[in-house]
Amino acid sequence: MSRVIFIESGGVKLDALGGHQYRNTSETSHSFDDVDLGASSSSGLLVIGAGIIGSPTSEVNSLTVNGSSATQVASAAGGGRSAKLFQITGQSGTGDIAVECAAGATQWFLGLWKLRGVQSTTAAETGTKVGSLTESPLTVAFDVPKLGAGIAFMIGDVTGGGTTWSGLTEDFEITDAINGRGTGASLKFNTAQTALSVSATTTITGRGMLVGASWR
Repeated sequence: MSRVIFIESGGVKLDALGGHQYRNTSETSHSFDDVDLGASSSSGLLVIGAGIIGSPTSEVNSLTVNGSSATQVASAAGGGRSAKLFQITGQSGTGDIAVECAAGATQWFLGLWKLRGVQSTTAAETGTKVGSLTESPLTVAFDVPKLGAGIAFMIGDVTGGGTTWSGLTEDFEITDAINGRGTGASLKFNTAQTALSVSATTTITGRGMLVGASWR
């Protein structure tokens, strides 16, 4: 009698690549140059969180990596605050990331992660939270497949203190000298997570925006 043995792979490989920030008077676009895009991989998926703080109608419109358009995955926007997740394949090494927005922004935030060994470049599920004035914590919930990974990105009006994440592990936190913060978190899971609750708790002086998604 013969036997067939199925060996399950180790799942998604997750690399957190850090965060970046830029502050100016008001612009409708900004390019982050010489950004770490992660290791080269035939199955590599670059996930980018982009956020802005600007005029009341400001919102991130698009994002390109080395001139190639990234696909929007999740969006939370309101009151001139905007946080979005994008993804793109075929990018590695270092490169330039250009973000465009409507109506102009004074603060720009970026967070990056590299996923390798994904079975699908379509996000398994997403979660978004448009925060009301001074609302904290900001919380989203989404499923994470077995051997998959979850990623979340938050921006907001914040002065002092830090951010406490639950559900995922913080990867970076950048606080502007005036009043803005960008922070991100991620985690790989060996077992499936149903309606995983992900929260970012901090002192919000204005409004915060939180986006999250999972891949396998």
